[in-house]
Amino acid sequence: MKTKHIGTICVSSVVVLLSLLLFNGCLGGESDDLNISYDTSTVLVDDMDTPVIFPVKGKMTVMLTGVATIQTMDKDYTPEDFSEINCDEVMESVLIEVARNRIAAGLSPNLANRTLFLSFSGENEEFILRGAADILMARGDIAYTFLETIIIPYAPPTNAIDGPGTFKGLDAATERLIKYDYAHWLCMPFDWVDIKGYFGTYNDCVPVFLETPVTGLLGVVTTITVAGMKFIWNSSNVTLVWKPGDGTEAGRFYKLNEAFDLGFLNQDDIKNIYELHQSGRY
Repeated sequence: MKTKHIGTICVSSVVVLLSLLLFNGCLGGESDDLNISYDTSTVLVDDMDTPVIFPVKGKMTVMLTGVATIQTMDKDYTPEDFSEINCDEVMESVLIEVARNRIAAGLSPNLANRTLFLSFSGENEEFILRGAADILMARGDIAYTFLETIIIPYAPPTNAIDGPGTFKGLDAATERLIKYDYAHWLCMPFDWVDIKGYFGTYNDCVPVFLETPVTGLLGVVTTITVAGMKFIWNSSNVTLVWKPGDGTEAGRFYKLNEAFDLGFLNQDDIKNIYELHQSGRY
């Protein structure tokens, strides 16, 4: 089964852009604020042996590492090469053929990172594997993944809800809206979302630790340094800061360093969140 090749008019621009981003340190490598180390022996999502799917339609762009690109120049990828995420088709830019022709002519392939396009169609059209990006990144031969999804209209709950929520200081209505916005953001059922940690409310911004049956890759240590304070999580799942929307669009979620850089949280806020994070008293 041959890999489908697609035209270069749009794809070439994507490949060039991604390659430039990689060489300029925007993709891959380490960051002062965010560092994720992968244990490639662990590929289970939340210690689950059975893949879990959620409703979303789209395709995934996968960029191979430089080493994998060199090692697979003569290989045509098929869905069997990505069996762990159940994709239906693998497409690739004709740039791979150009690179192969250059090698045959004794020239450099002039291809820094090989880029593949995985699609989900037919019976799987409405579904892709949740956690697919984490699983692929754990393989060791993938440098970057990007998932395109459909836009789902935002329709938050309209029925009134009063009283306290699960956590002291967080009312039930806000708790429900955070969970709804997170479900909307990840295109998954509302009842999959659970708030496991609440770190206070700061000018309408709410730092929370959210879990679903499929979020977070075990075997991963994630570290984010904010305002000189180092937060560590023993999975790829991290505390996120929810900033409410205007009612017509969903609230947005930011990592702690992003919320701090954008001015949503100040140093005192981060200090308070850090103390709660360290003590486990959230």
